[in-house]
Amino acid sequence: MKAFVIQHDNPKDTWFYQVATNYTKLNFDYCMADRFKENKDWQFFESYSPVDYCLEDFEYTIVVKPGVIFPYSFFQRAIESKLRKYRKTTVGPSTIYDSNKELPPEGTLNVKYKFPYIDGTNADTFSMTHDQGTDMVLANSNLSYVVHNEIPEPKYSLNKPIEWAMTVSSGFYINYILDAGGFDTNTIINHADISKGSLEVRKYTIENWNGLNYLSWLDHLYKKFPLLNVFNGKQFRRGHSATHNVLDHMKEKWSEKAWIEHWHKYQKCTHNYYYCNFADTKSLKRIFKRFHAPYYGSVFWYDGALKRMPANINKTSEQSYANAKQFMQTIVDYNPSMLVYGSDHCCANFNGITASDALASMQQDTRKNLWRFIV
Repeated sequence: MKAFVIQHDNPKDTWFYQVATNYTKLNFDYCMADRFKENKDWQFFESYSPVDYCLEDFEYTIVVKPGVIFPYSFFQRAIESKLRKYRKTTVGPSTIYDSNKELPPEGTLNVKYKFPYIDGTNADTFSMTHDQGTDMVLANSNLSYVVHNEIPEPKYSLNKPIEWAMTVSSGFYINYILDAGGFDTNTIINHADISKGSLEVRKYTIENWNGLNYLSWLDHLYKKFPLLNVFNGKQFRRGHSATHNVLDHMKEKWSEKAWIEHWHKYQKCTHNYYYCNFADTKSLKRIFKRFHAPYYGSVFWYDGALKRMPANINKTSEQSYANAKQFMQTIVDYNPSMLVYGSDHCCANFNGITASDALASMQQDTRKNLWRFIV
């Protein structure tokens, strides 16, 4: 087991302090979403007393201040494998305590990443440092998921094929759902995303890729759209291990012949493209309004959009929870029988249940249940 602790040195019951705390939580606790069958051996704590040791029964304990952005994805990629060398390891603004008392007492792990810190001490410090949060929003909003970053296992429970689908423009997760439910060339596919660049790349891919050798197509995309290099960095391209994991799974899922048949049929569907921040339910309502009467055989894959910074900017955890419920209510108001695929603002996942059932299950704040105070 592993522990993640937010150390409240001078707790303030102000909205900006709570916003800063929420930023710290949402950038780490989404590991509970179980991407690539990651282990769930994490427990999450807050403390008003100093924590300068490894919590009992844990392998190691990460201690951070409220407002420090300690991203789980970066931890997993660049930090985790280099731990367990010291009883106390300093990593940027955080400290990691190991349970092994036979290790050398103290050391530092140098990383290139500069951890953002939104200082919620008072209104002035929050204002002066919040640009670091805004930078994260811009980075999230321009990231182009040319490959989805999880292994899909979608469930489909309707008694007819899919007539209508909405999806973020991220890789090929929607194709797994379409395969599970069945579809034809009359199926309407609506691509909605906060990243305009991602929408453009998705549209170009659907219109021009022949379905063969996606790694070569990725090479082409990065030449065709140079800003992909700026916003994606080393992610979602040749040599990125998670990308290869996903593409390898697609080859296991479909034979080359089966995939080409699927892809060509998918290309012939009606494809619509909409810019949308899912935190803005008015924008989502405007899109739904275009379709008038809802289709019974409908699906919506929105993945972890409600956990990303664009959906949580300037929100406390309670407000993030309220926003997730409002999002689901908007879907229910349009089509309560639509099957949803995605998560709430924290660790609840919905895999092919109706929007009305998903909303009914959102009676408790999953983040509030996840975090405990050390007494």
